[in-house]
Amino acid sequence: MLQSFNKQLQKLELQLKQCNYDCKIVTQNESNSLYISWQYSDFQTCVEKDEQCLDVVHNRAPIINIREWIVYSKTFLVPVLYFQVYCNGHFVSKLDELEQLLNCHDEHLHEAVGMGDHPIESGICWFIHPCQTKSFFDNWSLSINESRYLDTWLSYIQCKFAFLCVPFYESRLHATKQQSELQG
Repeated sequence: MLQSFNKQLQKLELQLKQCNYDCKIVTQNESNSLYISWQYSDFQTCVEKDEQCLDVVHNRAPIINIREWIVYSKTFLVPVLYFQVYCNGHFVSKLDELEQLLNCHDEHLHEAVGMGDHPIESGICWFIHPCQTKSFFDNWSLSINESRYLDTWLSYIQCKFAFLCVPFYESRLHATKQQSELQG
C-alpha cells in the first residue's frame, strides 16, 4: 500500500531538487517521509520614528525559514504536512504570529492547524490536521495507489495553505513545463 506513496514521494523529491530545493527522503518504519527546507520571502514595509520623531520608511523582509515534512499517517491513512516556521531564527509558536507572518487570515485556521510532537525528530512542530484530509479523500474516493494521489493532496493543501506550498507549486510548474517542451 505504501509502495505507491513512497514512489510518489521520490518523484516529488526529484522535482524539488530540479528546482534547487534542499530536500531528502527520510525512511522510518518501512515508510518514507519527504523533508524540505526553504526560505520564504515577503516584502514588508515598516514605518518607524527616528531620533527626531520623523517617520522613516524601512523596506524590510524578515528572514523566514520553513522546514516541512510530508509523512503518511498510519492512523488516519492519509499524508500529513508537519512544519516548523522560524522568523529571524526564532521558532514561531503562536498561531496568531504564524497567521500574521505568513499573511494567512483564515477564520478556521485554528481548526485546521495544530501543534504537537514531531513524528520523526525531537521537538514540537505545527501540522495540518489529518482528519480534514481524511474527509477530503473520502469525498473524492481517491486511493493511495493512484498516481495522482500525492498531487491531489498537495493541491488540497495549497488551496488552504498556499504559503506552505511554494516549493511544491514551483516544482510542479517546472515539471509541467519540461513535459510540454519534450512533447512539443
